[in-house]
Amino acid sequence: MDPMPFSYFPVHSHDLLILYDYTHLQQVDMKSLLYDVYEQIHLVAWSMGVWVAGHLLAGQEENFATTIAINGTLTPIDDRSGIACATFDEMIRTFSKQTLGKFYESMFVETKEAERFNHSKPMRSTDDILHELVALKNHYTLHGPADNIYETKFVGSRDRIFSARNQVVCWGKGHCTVLKVPHFPFYGWPSWDTVIKRGPLVS
Repeated sequence: MDPMPFSYFPVHSHDLLILYDYTHLQQVDMKSLLYDVYEQIHLVAWSMGVWVAGHLLAGQEENFATTIAINGTLTPIDDRSGIACATFDEMIRTFSKQTLGKFYESMFVETKEAERFNHSKPMRSTDDILHELVALKNHYTLHGPADNIYETKFVGSRDRIFSARNQVVCWGKGHCTVLKVPHFPFYGWPSWDTVIKRGPLVS
């Protein structure tokens, strides 16, 4: 992703920092990143970002007022608790503009939501995204599972990227909240503020 798909997702009472492009990862010291500016910092990690944040911010949970994982796992390339290894490898091997388009479609169940996303999809080249996918696999192969830094874990029952079953395997039954949302769930909330407060979905 990049910030484009979130450009129409409102944030009312907070400032918003979006971190993306995981081609090159380096440890993040949250105490030096805006920590003296804000009374509270909330972490919302989504998809592969769940692993990235868990890896880069291990041991820094105390710096966040809220830590939320959405539709991702601590083991993102894994047959039981992530995206199946063969599926991820096939995605890399056959990656193209066409397969990227199909991937975007698979993030949704409702056609109107897919069409909405299509009007604000990421402004990144396919080569750029492919390099990131390869890098993510290499990062995960090198570092393995991420730390569980998350207080709240949302699982999309309609997720066609990270299956709900695999997400529940990662977090454990009773340790996550299942919502009737697709992989890209953000059209289901009215704002970032609602997500942070774990508020209800739009009916």
